[in-house]
Amino acid sequence: MSTSPLRILAAASLISLVLPGCFGKDDTSDPAEGDTDTDTDTDTDSDTDTDPESFPSDPSPFTVSVSGAYSGDLVFDTPTCYYPKGSSQLRVFWRNGSGAHVFFLMVELLSGFEGEGTYDETMGLRAKLQEEAGGYGYYFASDSSAGDTVSMTVSMDEEEHVWGEWSVSGMRDNHGGIVTLDPSVIPIWCPELN
Repeated sequence: MSTSPLRILAAASLISLVLPGCFGKDDTSDPAEGDTDTDTDTDTDSDTDTDPESFPSDPSPFTVSVSGAYSGDLVFDTPTCYYPKGSSQLRVFWRNGSGAHVFFLMVELLSGFEGEGTYDETMGLRAKLQEEAGGYGYYFASDSSAGDTVSMTVSMDEEEHVWGEWSVSGMRDNHGGIVTLDPSVIPIWCPELN
């Protein structure tokens, strides 16, 4: 009696389906059979991501209304973040990528940054709103000795994304002029660190 190649192929296919069940569960086991691992490959950078431990979607563009010694609505859409390797500094900038204005909005901690956590002006945290070249030279910075408060909450992940928010009660220029921001809470969003 001869065995046809089709019968051998059918038998091999049947064996490959039956044998994995004889040696325990495989990666295709049904969660209803007691396997609680329901991990699936999903896009964690989607706009619907609500996991507080994962990198959020880009919050820009956003508008900040400045009032006081300078008044205007400023749109920010381009982040730049500095966290030099081996240092205890974090500097987060927002600029306008279209050139609609030449202001940058910044929060910085020049020493004492230790990663995730909450920081404030008592730790050296400060905020700035400054006009770069091409403007009128406006410069405002928080001053803790004058009573300005600044706070920052930061999260990080293994890919070195940084996100969170910061707020400032007000900022001052060198001539006594004061500005406030609305909203006073500004996002931190660093898809890469320089």
